[in-house]
Amino acid sequence: MNKKILMVAFDYPPSKSVAGQRTLRMTQYLPEFGWDPIILTAKSKAYDGLDPSQIIPTHMAGKIYRSRALDVDRHLSIKGKHFNWMKVIDRWSTWIPFAIYQGLKIIKKEKPNVIWSTYPTLSAHIIANELSKRTGIPLIVDYQDPLGYIHKNDISNFKKKISLRVDKAVLTRCAGAVFATDESKNAYIEYHKIKSTDKYHCIENGFDESNFELIKTLSKNTETPFNNNKFSLYYSGVLYPHGRDPAPTFAALAKLQKNNIITENNFELIFQGAGDGNAFKNIVEQLNIQSLVRFIEPVPFVESLKNMMEASALLLIQDEVFKLQVPGKLFEYIRARKPVLVAAPLNSATGQVATKSKCGNVAHSEAEIYDALFSWLSVCPTIDSQKDINSYSRYEKAKQLGVILDKTIN
Repeated sequence: MNKKILMVAFDYPPSKSVAGQRTLRMTQYLPEFGWDPIILTAKSKAYDGLDPSQIIPTHMAGKIYRSRALDVDRHLSIKGKHFNWMKVIDRWSTWIPFAIYQGLKIIKKEKPNVIWSTYPTLSAHIIANELSKRTGIPLIVDYQDPLGYIHKNDISNFKKKISLRVDKAVLTRCAGAVFATDESKNAYIEYHKIKSTDKYHCIENGFDESNFELIKTLSKNTETPFNNNKFSLYYSGVLYPHGRDPAPTFAALAKLQKNNIITENNFELIFQGAGDGNAFKNIVEQLNIQSLVRFIEPVPFVESLKNMMEASALLLIQDEVFKLQVPGKLFEYIRARKPVLVAAPLNSATGQVATKSKCGNVAHSEAEIYDALFSWLSVCPTIDSQKDINSYSRYEKAKQLGVILDKTIN
C-alpha cells in the first residue's frame, strides 16, 4: 500500500504559473514510487492567469482541496493602492488561516505520512509548518527559488526580517529541505552557517515528456513563426531589463549586421511571450536592428514547445541577479535537442547546467554572444539526437523525491 503525502502548494492547475509545473509533475509520478499525493492549494480565482489546457492526473480526482485566497493587488487594493505590509509575506497570505483550518481537516481524514510545501509562495511554508507543528507529521520544505534575503540587496529590512524569521522556523522544524539547484542549497548552508547538512538536498526542475507528446495532437495546419530561408533564433518566455536583459544580445546582432554576417534576408530573432517589445523599442531602433528582431503573440504552451522543435536554435537569458537559479525553460530547451545560446554567467547555476548538458554555448557578454552566433552562422550547429537526457526529466525528479520521502519516515 502506498504512503501518503500532503502537498501544500499555492500554484496548481489551472494556474498558468510555471511554479505549478513542479508540483503537478510530482503528483503525476509519485504514485509509481510508493507515494499517493494529496494537494492543498488555492481556489482558482486567486491566480494571476489560468491555463485550462493542463491535464491533471486522473488519480488526483478527489484529492485536490482548494482554500479561499485573495490577491492583494486585485482583490484588496483601492484604485491600485494598498499598504506595503499587506504583501510582506506574499500577495496571497490571506489563504493562511483558511488553509490551516482545511489542512487539519484533511489530515484527520487522509492521515498523511509526510507534509510537503513549496516556495516561491512563502505562505505555503507557513501553512505546512503550522500543520506539522500541530500534528507532529514530518515536514519537507521545497525551494524552487531562494528567498530574496539570500541573494538580493534591494529588499526592505522589514521584509527581510519576516522572511528570515519564517525560514528559520521551517528549517528548524523540517525533516528535509529540497532546493532546485546546488547553488541555492549551498547559499542557504553558508548563510545560516549550517554544520550538519544531511537533511539538505537538491532536486532540479526538468522537462516532462508527456508535454512533448502533446505536440502530435496539434493540427498539421498550425502555423510556424519561422522563415525557412533564415537562421531562426527563438526565445520563449518573459523578458525584463533587470534579470533577463536582451541588450547584450541586441548589441551583438548589431555588430554582426554591421560586419555583413547577418541581414534581414538570412537571420531572425523571434521573441514569443515577452510582450509586444515596446519596453525595448528604443534600443532596437538605436541599434538599427528592427528588421532582425520580432516580438510575436504568445501561444498555448504546447505550441511553444512545437516552435522550440522547429527553430534553428534557441536563446535563453539569465543574468547575474539570478545566478543561484535555473529557469525551467532550459530543461525544455534541452529536450527540444536544438542548440541553445545561454546568455548567462558561466559560473552561475544556469551556466553550469548548460555546460554539463552540452546543450549549446554559454555566452554572457556582447563579445561572447557575437562569437557564438558568428560560429553558428558559419557552421550550423547540431545536437546529438541520441544523447541520454533522461536525468533531466520530471519523472526522474519525482523518483528522487520518493527516495527522500522514504528516508524521512524510516
